[in-house]
Amino acid sequence: MAKKLKDTTEIEYMAKDVFDAHIRSLLPKKTTIVWEKGDQPPDHFLMVDEQKFAVEVTRILDKIKVGDELMESPMIDDQLSRFAKEISEEFKSSPTLNGFYVLSMQPLPNFRTEKPELKKKINDFLISTRDKVEANMDLPSGWKIDKLNNENKGFGYIYSPGYATWEIEAKNQLIIILGEAIQKKKRKLAKFSIPKILLFVDKFIYSTNKMWQTITPQIKDSSFHTSARIILAEKKCQILWSERSELLSKYEELGKNS
Repeated sequence: MAKKLKDTTEIEYMAKDVFDAHIRSLLPKKTTIVWEKGDQPPDHFLMVDEQKFAVEVTRILDKIKVGDELMESPMIDDQLSRFAKEISEEFKSSPTLNGFYVLSMQPLPNFRTEKPELKKKINDFLISTRDKVEANMDLPSGWKIDKLNNENKGFGYIYSPGYATWEIEAKNQLIIILGEAIQKKKRKLAKFSIPKILLFVDKFIYSTNKMWQTITPQIKDSSFHTSARIILAEKKCQILWSERSELLSKYEELGKNS
């Protein structure tokens, strides 16, 4: 929990810094811009000349259907990578491990209950292939394990979402996720009478510039004075809508898929 809180706080400050650099590049040089720590909510307060804003940051994450449940992809990544590390730690000193193996994984419903059976089958495979140079076996639920050689001892892993997503499906999912995020932040900031700014940290793996351009008119909400899309890895910002015309003076290509 502490690590998650730290990660969230770090993202809030990184998003603030990217947005700050972007609006400074668009507003007149004489504009006074001052940030203050928020009261949670909001994440930050922003003063632009004499006008004060409440600023909220929200991550936009894709969701993958796993059984009957929708799970955020970072949660799945964490779950599967931890399992791969567990396997590696458990078997690295075992005499049954003789060679380099690659575990191919995909999201599983009821993962906790499946883990013991998966570990047993992996152990059985290690034993049965100890003296073989190459081998492979299908595991339950679409998983697979391959032995690549006898020269190195260890485990690698490959993760697959388990299904392909069409552009229209990704677009509709993004509209739903953004709509939910906007409503959540509206409720969170309802007690504030000052103008509000919403920063979307784009972690949606199917995201494209064209997709965001297309859906912005559908998600625009007058409760927020300004809203922006932030790509942290590239330190880029795209203003989606704003009541301040200077912020809409140019559209910046962000370097993601077009």
